[in-house]
Amino acid sequence: VPWVSFLSDLVAPLYTCGIDTGLVVDVGFTSCRAQPTCFGSPLPCALRVSNGGAAAVLLQLQQSLIAAAATQAQRRALTNMSLEDLEDMAVKVLYVRFDLRDSQQQQQQEEQQQQQQEKQQEQQQEKQQEQQQQQQQKKKQLTFESAESLDYIAKDGTRITVPAALRWQCTEFLFRSVPPSEMAADVGESLVELVISSLRSCPSEARRLAIQNILLCGGMASLRGFSTRFSKDLFTALQQEPDLKPLAATASLGLPPSPPSIRQWCGGSMHATLHGLQVYTQSDWLAGVPLPDWASVATAAAAQDNASAAELQQQSVSSTSRTSPLDSLQQQQQRSSEGSSSRASAPQDSSREGSPRYQQQQQQQQQQEEQQQQLQTQTTFIPRLQLHTASRDPHIPKPPPPRRVGSSSSSSSSSISSSSISSNRSNSGPEVESVE
Repeated sequence: VPWVSFLSDLVAPLYTCGIDTGLVVDVGFTSCRAQPTCFGSPLPCALRVSNGGAAAVLLQLQQSLIAAAATQAQRRALTNMSLEDLEDMAVKVLYVRFDLRDSQQQQQQEEQQQQQQEKQQEQQQEKQQEQQQQQQQKKKQLTFESAESLDYIAKDGTRITVPAALRWQCTEFLFRSVPPSEMAADVGESLVELVISSLRSCPSEARRLAIQNILLCGGMASLRGFSTRFSKDLFTALQQEPDLKPLAATASLGLPPSPPSIRQWCGGSMHATLHGLQVYTQSDWLAGVPLPDWASVATAAAAQDNASAAELQQQSVSSTSRTSPLDSLQQQQQRSSEGSSSRASAPQDSSREGSPRYQQQQQQQQQQEEQQQQLQTQTTFIPRLQLHTASRDPHIPKPPPPRRVGSSSSSSSSSISSSSISSNRSNSGPEVESVE
């Protein structure tokens, strides 16, 4: 493994949508968690955890089926059923029920219908029947609920019948619509309560950013109707909170292409392809650098100290490698001079001067001094180019002054002067170019 990148499991799902800010709700096996993240940095102060999870759903399903079993063989098969078999049954049988009708509008419609029925009982019996049929059709369209029971065949061949109401009642405690006395396990807060509590503990400027991208993770989030029920309950809860009511208009649920059960793994793989992030390399492991932790300040400070120490060490090594041999010899000379002065100040016995060890030290010092002198002579002697000329006269002599004579004499003098100038130029050329 060349390098490892550390990432929180509640931050990784955001990378599946190509964003770094949002709110992740994880429906895990033993607990449910909610944590916001702003610009790639998680907010641990806003982390909220509850006891409910997939394990509580499976326990509720098992106990409810044992209580509703018709034969002893079904009870025995349900009691001996493994965790993997219960998960397989939950995926094939369970779903989440939701009703999109507003409760207030429903109450107003019922009151109006009762008044109309009291006033027009005798005259509008046919109209009432038509209205009831329309309401039933609307209820079928706005309510996700099935009236069919399903059969599940266990590994030993036992046929287990799951009632229609039990198919959605096992998941209701995740949304806290079941009284605690009917629950098989202590769940705690619901998913919507977790999100509301997490938003309250966030800074005011981070709430609007986080609620715009809500991602659901976990195997139970893959059940049919889960995302619709969660978004409906969250919108209703935000409308009831005075300080969080403006956020209801901006809340949105992200739907990346990956399923909720593997969104954390997909986000981690996408994060690993990015560059410039915190990475723990193989050289760090061999050097004994402690593992980084995004939630710990001590490990981050230790990593920075180790990195700065490594940089200083590299700089010192590079500076020593760049020093010239003359500088190294000067350093050795200074050390030897200091050692010789200390030896001169110390009392020397006659027995020590005659010892072979002392003679070897003197010979080594003499050899070092000779090497230093040779290097100094080699470095100080620099050959230089010198320019030698044949004469010190100027290269181009001045022409003689004109004589006041006739035209013939002036023309002859001008021809003589021009010829002398050209001859001087030709003679001076090779003298300038002669370089040793």
